[in-house]
Amino acid sequence: MRALTVALGLSVALLSAVSSAVAASDTDPPTLTDFDFNPTSVDVSTGPAYVTCQMTAQDALSGVASAHCTFFSPNATQSASCTASAPSSGTTHDGTWSCAALVAQNTEPGTWSVQHVTLYDDAGNSRWYYTQDLADAGDPTLLQVISTQDTDPPTLTNFDFNPQSIDVSTGPAYVTCQMTAQDTLSGVASANCAFLSPNAAQSASCTASAPSSGTTHDGTWSCAALVAQNTEPGTWSVQHVTLYDDAGNSRWYYTQD
Repeated sequence: MRALTVALGLSVALLSAVSSAVAASDTDPPTLTDFDFNPTSVDVSTGPAYVTCQMTAQDALSGVASAHCTFFSPNATQSASCTASAPSSGTTHDGTWSCAALVAQNTEPGTWSVQHVTLYDDAGNSRWYYTQDLADAGDPTLLQVISTQDTDPPTLTNFDFNPQSIDVSTGPAYVTCQMTAQDTLSGVASANCAFLSPNAAQSASCTASAPSSGTTHDGTWSCAALVAQNTEPGTWSVQHVTLYDDAGNSRWYYTQD
């Protein structure tokens, strides 16, 4: 019985080693067998739009873990992308992955292109299909975007913070920033403020992603920056206030501004 137990233990160990060897032997990335997206033209003059990517792929051993597609604007400064982590049909070894990429309102108009489709498998292998690879395979690569482009960053119309003196000898303290801003087309997406210590080695910052009053086109954004206990004493300064809009534009207001 003892000899059998030892032999069985060896068999289990051998099977485990073989299994590990098989898993480790997957060095082949997934293969894209078909690609398409819909619609091929969107109008984002008055609101955002979604473009659905459909990526059919195969991976014999590990199976596809995720599929990703990205569109680039004509000047390559703006993008729209999405990731699918499970097949919408078929199996992970042979199936179709679907996801919807969001094209923002008032983004750059013109002919966008599929910058890449990327496939990952469960063994860590990946394969990137760029614009030319897709075109060579006869897959679509061009997306027409109609838009009233927003190239103007938000404007800060008022800024204040409270309190203007804190004591962090026995515990941390919060400083609330209030940033009033305007952005005519896209609307403000977020507002950030940051404080810097006298020797510039320590900082405190916060970000507001929605207006506390007003609208995204004309409103006030509030957030609380945490100043840690026993941090550097002295006169701190507002290093910057940063505004971002939904078209990807940003404006930085530094101390002197």
